[in-house]
Amino acid sequence: MVWVVGAILIALVLVGISFIAVFHPGRVGGEPGSSVVEMSGDGNKVSTHFDARSGWSIQWQNTGTYFSYTIHGDTEFGQVITQNGPGNGITSPVPTGNFFIEVVAQGPWTITVIQGD
Repeated sequence: MVWVVGAILIALVLVGISFIAVFHPGRVGGEPGSSVVEMSGDGNKVSTHFDARSGWSIQWQNTGTYFSYTIHGDTEFGQVITQNGPGNGITSPVPTGNFFIEVVAQGPWTITVIQGD
């Protein structure tokens, strides 16, 4: 009896996965060009984890006295940007995978991660 209930549960999970694959064909990490992470602050902060595909980018802006960010995850990029004073830019990392961003800052800043292809 227990194995019958287990088999039914497995069948329901497989049907659910098939339903999601057919009716929700979205790609892991979001659609190309979509915002994967949007974060801002006026001090230190850590983003949620996100999946990045080929062609992803990070748009950043700082209006404070100090700003840096580090990309952690499947590839350790280390500190990508370090800036004393205001500035902005776009970073286009090549490696793909699962990442999160750590910001250290004094003053207002924003970061948006844009999904690749």
